[in-house]
Amino acid sequence: MKTNKQNLYPWLFLFASIIFIVGIIASIVIFKSPGLKMYPSMISNTYREQQHHLSLPGKTEVFLTRTGAYGIYYEYSLVAASAEDYTNLPPDIQCSLTSHATDSIIQAVPDYVESNRYWSKEAGGIGVLVMSISVDEPGKYAFECSYKDGQTEPEIRILLGPNYYWEFLRVIGTIFVPFVFGINTIFVSITIPFFLVIIGVILKKAKHNYQ
Repeated sequence: MKTNKQNLYPWLFLFASIIFIVGIIASIVIFKSPGLKMYPSMISNTYREQQHHLSLPGKTEVFLTRTGAYGIYYEYSLVAASAEDYTNLPPDIQCSLTSHATDSIIQAVPDYVESNRYWSKEAGGIGVLVMSISVDEPGKYAFECSYKDGQTEPEIRILLGPNYYWEFLRVIGTIFVPFVFGINTIFVSITIPFFLVIIGVILKKAKHNYQ
């Protein structure tokens, strides 16, 4: 029995080689998966997604191409903005989306995040997230915003577009699973062969000592 165990080391070396090769190949396939390869384009596509401007108080027609979360941003002009604009709280507003297909009304919820800002070179403005809204069905909507206290001045500019914070988390979530699985595959393909080789070396030395 002892001799049979000592003769196992060639098989251990073989299994270690097979596990290592298969693991590395599997890791390469995982890291070349569409989700990981498309990460840069997924981020850039989010920032290129259509934006809808609205002068508040006001109403406009928008066509939303996807379901999920959208952000409502308070915009100020880079030319006219003062230092106080960047530190003062945005005006207290209310916004909604009304579906043309079902007449259902979706109310936006306050979601002011001072650090969640974007800069638009084309529009010449900077925006800060003030509200979030989610839609279950793509389609045509009436986008309407007004002051909560009913005032009509001053006229300000609102933007409906991607909620960049949640879009970033969505993209990260899309690539997280294959990335972690790929890392774990590499770890296993190195760790198991390593221990098999160690055991094989011990058995090989034991065989030579036994002889």
